[in-house]
Amino acid sequence: MISVSQVDYSYAVSKGPSIKALDGLSLDIQEGEFLAVIGKNGSGKSTFAKLLNALYIPDSGTVTVDGLDTKIEENVWKIRQKVGMVFQNPDNQIVATSVEEDVAFGPENLGLSSLEIAQRIESSLKMVGMERLRHRQPHTLSGGQKQRAAIAGVIAMEPKFIVLDEPTAMLDPSGREEIRRTVRFLHDKKGMGIIYITHLMEEAVDADRVVVMDRGKIFCQGSPREVFSRIDMLRQLDLEATPIGILADLLAIEGIAIKGCPLTVEEMVDTLCPLLNLEMSL
Repeated sequence: MISVSQVDYSYAVSKGPSIKALDGLSLDIQEGEFLAVIGKNGSGKSTFAKLLNALYIPDSGTVTVDGLDTKIEENVWKIRQKVGMVFQNPDNQIVATSVEEDVAFGPENLGLSSLEIAQRIESSLKMVGMERLRHRQPHTLSGGQKQRAAIAGVIAMEPKFIVLDEPTAMLDPSGREEIRRTVRFLHDKKGMGIIYITHLMEEAVDADRVVVMDRGKIFCQGSPREVFSRIDMLRQLDLEATPIGILADLLAIEGIAIKGCPLTVEEMVDTLCPLLNLEMSL
């Protein structure tokens, strides 16, 4: 559904040469896919995100969404209906004085009927678990609740994909877990395509595919298990392994071999229990 082909993108600076953020990047993203994009600061992952709904236009190469080229101006509105964006700071995305009014903003701009708008508000708030807070003023919400309200506003536009650019960077652990649960629900239960930009490795383990970026290029890609089993590679790129991966590495140093690269606490428990039982029996 989304095709990125040989894309270059540079930022102009007032003095000196421009800074190249993307360098010949190519990637295809399938409809309904959950793609996580990871990389250290300056790797180009946020620039990549902003190309997907024509916030940025490539210097060279092409980005197409359902066959629509982002460089063609008359395509931009259609593309942004198909690919919604959620940013780091929800305060920059919330525009109304109540949660309900904010969710209505997008559908109203689509020129929908009052009945259709009301139905979309109801459905979107329910998806993110915010229906009981619909009349609250956004400034009274927690960080996680604000971000869920921002996601609801995007969902109300009924896009095929949601691009989330470091959506938990400003949240505490409980807020991060709120967003993680919401994203999993949208993908697993609603079939929505997710493109999740993050520097937190544990947030990428839910994805169908993980893309690792470095210096504006794709360094490697694969399933979460394939990528996060390569701890030496992650360290080479100044990326931390997942907490479970770090634990597995420490256990290996102590002579306890962990097979299969567990990604979650539950998987680690399932892996360790047989080993502990064996140790106790000896």
